[in-house]
Amino acid sequence: MTSQPEELLRRVSAYYSAKVRDFGATPRGADWKDQQSQDTRFEQLAKVTRGARTGSLAELGCGWGAFVDWARARKFDLTYTGYDISDDMLAAAHARFSDVPRVAFRAGPRPMEAADFVIASGIFNVRFDISDAAWLAYVDQTVDEMAASARKGFAFNCLTGFSDPEHKEARLFYPYPGEIFDRSLRRHGRHGALLQDYGLYEFTILIWRNLD
Repeated sequence: MTSQPEELLRRVSAYYSAKVRDFGATPRGADWKDQQSQDTRFEQLAKVTRGARTGSLAELGCGWGAFVDWARARKFDLTYTGYDISDDMLAAAHARFSDVPRVAFRAGPRPMEAADFVIASGIFNVRFDISDAAWLAYVDQTVDEMAASARKGFAFNCLTGFSDPEHKEARLFYPYPGEIFDRSLRRHGRHGALLQDYGLYEFTILIWRNLD
């Protein structure tokens, strides 16, 4: 898979559009179990800033903008741009944050301009009936696009291959953390972190482009 095919993006968009229509601007509206697990994921992804509270951040698969609420509640002062391929998600995001300064939402599967940090939460989980090999190629391409747009660092998460077998679903993607970490470091730099210590059946990868 050398590009993000239109049919794949259509299926992803339809899946998440249905979620936000059914559940609104809630964790379940972004296909997350609950608020606590969503907040935990954001906490891991935000570690890519290495304690910085200012700068610019782009989020792929931003949904209805839950990260904006999380970051503002924790005194981050970021210029934020969220990207999503679901019109319904973007409509919910615009309705919620239209009057918030330095917060913008744009349609598309990839960043359209550079940012200090680029993050993505959950965008690699639902692979439908696509093979592991084809989906991994899609993951690689998307990570490459995140890296190309990140001036300082980027972060993303995946479900873990170490999940209990009886709890795995065929429609979801469960890579092994070391493999994804190795692929990311080999292509995008020497500085990174692999986190799988926060109580969820997933892992988070942080890659820094430059460490001052």
